[in-house]
Amino acid sequence: MPQLKQHVTIIIENYQRAVKSNSATDFTYLLTQPIKFSNRSHKKQYYVRIENVRCPISFYNVNSNNNVLEWTDGVSAGSSANVTITPGNYTIDELIAELQTQMNAAVSGTYTITYNDNTQKVNIAQSATSRVSTITANSTLNKVIGFDINQTIASGGNTDGNNIAYTNTMRHIKIQIPNLISNNVYANDESLVTQVQPVGLIIPITEIRNEFQHYNNHHGPMMKLGNMSSIVDIRVKLLDPDNNVVNLNGCPFGFELVVYEYNK
Repeated sequence: MPQLKQHVTIIIENYQRAVKSNSATDFTYLLTQPIKFSNRSHKKQYYVRIENVRCPISFYNVNSNNNVLEWTDGVSAGSSANVTITPGNYTIDELIAELQTQMNAAVSGTYTITYNDNTQKVNIAQSATSRVSTITANSTLNKVIGFDINQTIASGGNTDGNNIAYTNTMRHIKIQIPNLISNNVYANDESLVTQVQPVGLIIPITEIRNEFQHYNNHHGPMMKLGNMSSIVDIRVKLLDPDNNVVNLNGCPFGFELVVYEYNK
């Protein structure tokens, strides 16, 4: 790594965003003073790192992005049924109980849904022998309970989810800063392959719901900034693994963006 000359730390809190009425997890943060790279030359390089992320685990594990299950009901060609689960924080037992109730109300009471603590898989059974139900591409809840699109529920039988059911919370969330572009993935990228992408950070979730997540990332890799003359604002997005904006339900979050200047 080249010799460090200096660095500056920007403390970003979402309650200090530029427009109070916009999203608390998709916003612009205006700097009180621009960071200028007026002396940028072949002798200097600039890197950034996101540090000290402070985020409450206040988002719902079932939300408007993942609460729909649609399936063909197997009675007539092209027919289907669907249910929509009310957003909220569910345990796996609460979720499958609600899903079973709604599925049975939609198709005359043929489904039984269970969860195996040992395998961590959801099982869906149906008593009707004349049906083969298939999960359709309009579904979003299927990922929460571990089922794939086009997976079938056997006629007069039962089917396990292919994937481990995971409903306590998301496995990770992401901070993305779309207006800061890196033209090299990381400072320690030995292959030096140019990969243009927004500056960002994946944050593993280690706390349960209603707890506070802190992720320092002090020793994480830095991202090299593209050839820009200054930074006047920071565009912030807090995203889930499917790149949907996370709703923190009114709770504040913040982080630090550290900009480093190196002499080659």
